[in-house]
Amino acid sequence: MSDERLVNDPSLDPILAYLREHSGRYSPEALRRELLQNGYDAASVDCAIRIYQGQARPKHRMPTWLMVVLIIIGVIVLLVGVCFATILFSLATSQ
Repeated sequence: MSDERLVNDPSLDPILAYLREHSGRYSPEALRRELLQNGYDAASVDCAIRIYQGQARPKHRMPTWLMVVLIIIGVIVLLVGVCFATILFSLATSQ
């Protein structure tokens, strides 16, 4: 079976729950070894690890290019504001 068909396979639920619970403390290799020692099928464990690693990535992270563009726009707005304030200040003090 492909990973896509196994995503909804209820037999993977205990393996995925184990991965969610222990992945912060142990490497994927150590988790795999422990699951195999507990009698889980190697193919199911490997599939569950691939599924979990796909789920573990941040899903709503702002793209780096967008962050850079927003920072550049912010700097430009700040510089224009400082220039505008300087011009207004010099006009106000020259009269």
